[in-house]
Amino acid sequence: MPLPLLVVLAPLVGGAVAGALLHFWPRISLWAHDHLLPWVDHNLPMFADDIRLVFAEADRLASVARAAVKAAWQRVRAFLLSQVVEFLRVPGGDKWIVRITSYLKQPEGSAKPYMRRISETDEPLSWEDLPPHVRKDLLRQGVNDASVDMVDVHDRLLTETN
Repeated sequence: MPLPLLVVLAPLVGGAVAGALLHFWPRISLWAHDHLLPWVDHNLPMFADDIRLVFAEADRLASVARAAVKAAWQRVRAFLLSQVVEFLRVPGGDKWIVRITSYLKQPEGSAKPYMRRISETDEPLSWEDLPPHVRKDLLRQGVNDASVDMVDVHDRLLTETN
């Protein structure tokens, strides 16, 4: 994977993984409470207190992280109006370009109230370098391009975690 692509995709993938973990934490915690901890109590009683302590601390950290992420996202949403990541197939080939288009609110007093910023990967990507969910969508839909509305994704994830 080319380094510029790694720089572009790492925050997206890392953010998605962290977001998914925070999003599903209440379900993970409930499952542990209903299934894992009773099993540990019965089968590994000598570790029960330690495992309960680990889950209690993980829950505390997840709650703090969720609150911090929500607050940070609200600050970002004050100026990030839209951000779309597009995976565009290079005509006549098996390579893709990643284009990120962001619409930003300018600070008060700026000549223009809004700004559009477009950035693209320096080198085209191979099929195997595309994120798995993008490859799946491309195959399922039978199209050459795919896009993800990152603002919508983050808004939905944070709304659903309430």
